Amino acid sequence: MESRMKWDKRKSKYHNVYWYGRTSRWITKLHARNNLSGRQTINLGYYVDEEVAARVSDVAELLVRGPDARLNFDGKPPPSVPRAVVVEMLLAAGAIKPAT
Repeated sequence: MESRMKWDKRKSKYHNVYWYGRTSRWITKLHARNNLSGRQTINLGYYVDEEVAARVSDVAELLVRGPDARLNFDGKPPPSVPRAVVVEMLLAAGAIKPAT
């Protein structure tokens, strides 16, 4: 596969997934609201596979928005998605609060 994709192939068919040309990878970002600045963009990482990036986005959406989450796939994401890693990223960004 070519390292550079044509522009029309760079647009993702998934929500919260974008092509990042500098690294030639898919980036997952979550747009969340917080009390201080109103809106916050959280980088959830860079992925070679577009579908993996979309599944990570689904995990983050479920954790932040709960039942109101806009998912890319029907049902729950597969257990192969590193939920603990996504939780750590969201905690560090302040998008979710730690369980007490």
